[in-house]
Amino acid sequence: MNNLSTKHNTHEVEIGAGSGPHYASLRCKDCNVHIAWLSKSQYFIAVRHLTFAAINELKKLKKLTKLKK
Repeated sequence: MNNLSTKHNTHEVEIGAGSGPHYASLRCKDCNVHIAWLSKSQYFIAVRHLTFAAINELKKLKKLTKLKK
């Protein structure tokens, strides 16, 4: 999720609680600065993206550990 902000585009972001009409929020994980509000559909897209990214990282780790044995 890069290019959300010119100041925070190299930092990791995290999904946080929403407020009022906003379903969720994005915050910079490093400095805890609010980056953007998310609608319900944007939230589900972001969660799906993060889930698949995590699954791919786990697959890479499993592959690396098999190669070391």
